[in-house]
Amino acid sequence: MAALTCLLPACGGSSGDAPETPPSARPEAAVRTGGEATYLMVSEARNLEPASQINQGSAGGPLMNAIFDALFTVDPTSGDIQPRIAASFATTDGRTWTLKLRDGVKFSDGTALDAEAVRFSWERLRNGDVKGAVASDAVRQMDTITIVDPLTLTVTLKAPNWQFKYSVQEGATVWIVSPTAVRAQGADAFAQHPVGAGPFILKSRTPNAQTVLVRNPNYWQTGLPKLDTLILRPNPDRDQALDSIVTGQAQATYDGVGQLAQRAQAEGLNVQSAYGMQGGVVFLFNQAKAPFDDVRVRRAVALALNLDEIDQQVFEGAAEVPKTLFSNSSPFYDASLTIPSNQPEQAKALFDELAAEGKPVSFTISASTNTVTSTYAKAIQTQLSTYGNVKVEVLVADSATLVRAQQNHDFQMMNAGYASVDPEPALYAGLQSTGSNNYGSVKDPAIDEGLDAGRTASDQESRRAGYLSFQKAVIANVPAVWTHRLQAITIQADTVAGLRLYGPSSPLFDGFGLIE
Repeated sequence: MAALTCLLPACGGSSGDAPETPPSARPEAAVRTGGEATYLMVSEARNLEPASQINQGSAGGPLMNAIFDALFTVDPTSGDIQPRIAASFATTDGRTWTLKLRDGVKFSDGTALDAEAVRFSWERLRNGDVKGAVASDAVRQMDTITIVDPLTLTVTLKAPNWQFKYSVQEGATVWIVSPTAVRAQGADAFAQHPVGAGPFILKSRTPNAQTVLVRNPNYWQTGLPKLDTLILRPNPDRDQALDSIVTGQAQATYDGVGQLAQRAQAEGLNVQSAYGMQGGVVFLFNQAKAPFDDVRVRRAVALALNLDEIDQQVFEGAAEVPKTLFSNSSPFYDASLTIPSNQPEQAKALFDELAAEGKPVSFTISASTNTVTSTYAKAIQTQLSTYGNVKVEVLVADSATLVRAQQNHDFQMMNAGYASVDPEPALYAGLQSTGSNNYGSVKDPAIDEGLDAGRTASDQESRRAGYLSFQKAVIANVPAVWTHRLQAITIQADTVAGLRLYGPSSPLFDGFGLIE
């Protein structure tokens, strides 16, 4: 998940050095062919155009994967490419990457998914051909795209990036559109009637209610998908979503919140904790606006907050509050590099120092209408109200308004996210001075240097050195308050199996179905 507004209840969880929600100790059941199942999304996508989506379990990932599949995924533990539509994606120098496609893959309109289709899909992202497209870290790095043969293309980057596979996986670049369909329909119509090479094709869609998908008879994987019909329904109320699964109205959902997973286990549902992610959910400071253009204000706010106490209020203690930027499962973890937090005397001294200079701290936290985000923002407000010389307001607005404010850098403090299985691409996109999602207007040469080293290094030792330097720079800069980590968790009724997550908790549905 790149730096983006994490406005949803699923933006919470436990991973790394905190006790994880234990996965259900039950074997994966065999899945039969046929039938219908309903998956509950955290939010609704505004349309079905890949360029407009964020590849995330709590955003556009479910719909896009069902319709378009994915070029490949990256194993969250080993970092190895896991082929899907693409047979391989590799580099020998970090700058030129070669993509080889499987032979015989077709879009649901019967046309070939070939190197030209990939080039077309990536070029329309690069050229800004899609109105309202989400900023793509991957395409910003591309210099040239060259077709070698019908199933092979190379992409040359502007600068070496040995971790480029993560950027492709975690953006719209992983979803390939049918050039024939786009040209025939036009961009606006294609966004409502998409054509991909995924396991399902669109039957009907009622925005904010449900999207009905049916089996793609031309799907490239023999014997898949398992389901005849997949129904995707948005349900941002996570407790209500859980009730729907318990009562049989739905069969599965994703969760990044250990709190919900614990309740699901108590109900006897199949809970699987797939993997944890680095970074996490934050309340981001906008360094281009007062008062957070002063590092003392950023540090004072971070030091003033007892995030463990807020975790108890918001998540009943189920979330992991980061003490370090990386969890102890990361090769870049260093226990000594602690994030500023919960030092009230130091915070008071800074607030008093600022007031003595005629700069008492006053700011607004922008929060969405969902309960988790607004509750967290108000808890921050309450804790800061115990300090003198500090005034905090909370502005609650709908998600669309907040996304616009974020993209226009028109906020002071806002909920956001820097979570992915690897530091790339989320931390680079969000905190590097030229990053595609640097909404906090961070411009710190030391942060840039560490991130650049981590991105361009070809060996783990050099990457570690870069990210150790980066962590020290982040601690000094205080770009955000790091509230909690995320984890990839699936919750399934005992009537289904086969749901898989990749990258930023994005679900794959080809093997999902009713058990025999």
